[in-house]
Amino acid sequence: MISINELASKIDNTILKPGIEANVYYNFIKQSAGKDFNSICIPPVFVRDAMKLISSKDKIATVIGFPFGYNCVETKVFEAEKAINDGATFIDVVLNISLLKNCTTNKTSIPLIEKELSSIRKATSGKELRIIIETCYLNEEQISLIVNLIIKTGCDVVKTSTGFGTCGADENGIRFLKSLTENKIKIKASGGIATLEDCVNLLHAGADIIGSSKGLEIIDKSL
Repeated sequence: MISINELASKIDNTILKPGIEANVYYNFIKQSAGKDFNSICIPPVFVRDAMKLISSKDKIATVIGFPFGYNCVETKVFEAEKAINDGATFIDVVLNISLLKNCTTNKTSIPLIEKELSSIRKATSGKELRIIIETCYLNEEQISLIVNLIIKTGCDVVKTSTGFGTCGADENGIRFLKSLTENKIKIKASGGIATLEDCVNLLHAGADIIGSSKGLEIIDKSL
């Protein structure tokens, strides 16, 4: 059985909801600090303020091109550099999903995706870079293609979902990703993960990191 500290160390406790007051974000950050989470994942606009609310042991993750990934490469690079300057340790970037899906019929899109990944990788050197691929919109061929490109360009993590798609992470999807990554990169499962059972099952399936907005509830119930 996984210990509470080990479980917390694998969770990115996440708040990325639109339409809520800034104080809700600040309270979430303060409540998550000191709980030994892998990170506290928040929108980039709150990263600088978050650094004043956490201890030196806490780490901040943030999202780039979120939630649809349609930003220009240059915009994503700027966002990532700004987030790092503000104090973020982990950078979760939404891939241009439309461009990836286009690869099925137009292979000339592949170099464009590789350029995007390489540009963001260069801008985030020294930080853990996670690529959100939104698996709910992809077939196995497309998932295999993007995992290979993520490995090729030196990115660190493939992340399943934004939480804004039609569905999030599931065990079969994680097992499939595990078969592709061959432990060359990590896997972050996210989207719809709300219980201790969800976390344990996804970790057993091969996930290395869990992204969940229910991190506090999950670790409280596992005590």
